[in-house]
Amino acid sequence: MKNSTRVLLLAVFCFVFGSLAYADTYSFVSNSENLIFDGSNGFHFGAVGVADSHIVAAAAGLGSLVGLQQDIGGNFTIGAIDSSVPNLQTAPVTGSGTYTIWATPLDFLTGTIKWIDISTYGTSGNLNVSGILNVDYDSYSGANAGLQYLASKAGSIVVTFQFVPAKNLTYLAGNAASTAFSGSATVPDGGTTLVLLGSALMGLTTLRRKFRA
Repeated sequence: MKNSTRVLLLAVFCFVFGSLAYADTYSFVSNSENLIFDGSNGFHFGAVGVADSHIVAAAAGLGSLVGLQQDIGGNFTIGAIDSSVPNLQTAPVTGSGTYTIWATPLDFLTGTIKWIDISTYGTSGNLNVSGILNVDYDSYSGANAGLQYLASKAGSIVVTFQFVPAKNLTYLAGNAASTAFSGSATVPDGGTTLVLLGSALMGLTTLRRKFRA
């Protein structure tokens, strides 16, 4: 293979896989101490249908989301706890709920959310620590540009929380407790990726023909 062809292939590889990594994000914080552990292996986020958090930052294309209130509904169950690593406890989480973001009381986007897993380490805790896709946004016919972008996509939401003094997962599964939380959402831009991939492959074909001429 000629050096020029190798350089072209490397450039296209970097371009395509850099595009695959592209995603839009937003972050949020709780309105109060409303991540609630019920003491019976379960947890939920505040009262049903009442905003439990709000969006504080967003990527440029999602700027209209900043300041919007949101609610994480549903009841979730903590499964068997793994304590094999010192100071770290992890467990699967079952159950699903409704995730809602309000632009106005009558203009909102909903979705279905699951938490996959929960972990504690020292004073810190996490939900969906690996960032697996765990929310499916529904369709949306409102006017908010950020919500229009999220509509009908799949995303990943990760939540972090803290207890001082520390409360491990064993404690939280068996005792009532509540705390504030924060989180971030990531939505892979699958449509843009496919367009860029097609453009890159077409460009590679054209350039290879040019070098062969």
